[in-house]
Amino acid sequence: MKASTLFAAMLALAGCKATEWPVSKPGASKEQAQKDIDDCENRARVFMRGRVASGRDQGQAYNRLVFSCLRDRGYSVAGD
Repeated sequence: MKASTLFAAMLALAGCKATEWPVSKPGASKEQAQKDIDDCENRARVFMRGRVASGRDQGQAYNRLVFSCLRDRGYSVAGD
């Protein structure tokens, strides 16, 4: 996993907002993409609450959850 992706996840886990996820979806406006990203981040945070794991494992799990949610909504993730 790239360090930048892990860093974004750690910021999100710390309550800071990650400003850019490497995703794209033809026809999606910036506003819609941000809404989808926010929703996927919130879902990942709720799922991760109460889970016991190291910081690195939490970051990786958080990223997988967010990316999976975004893929389900039709987004392409950079690096796939």
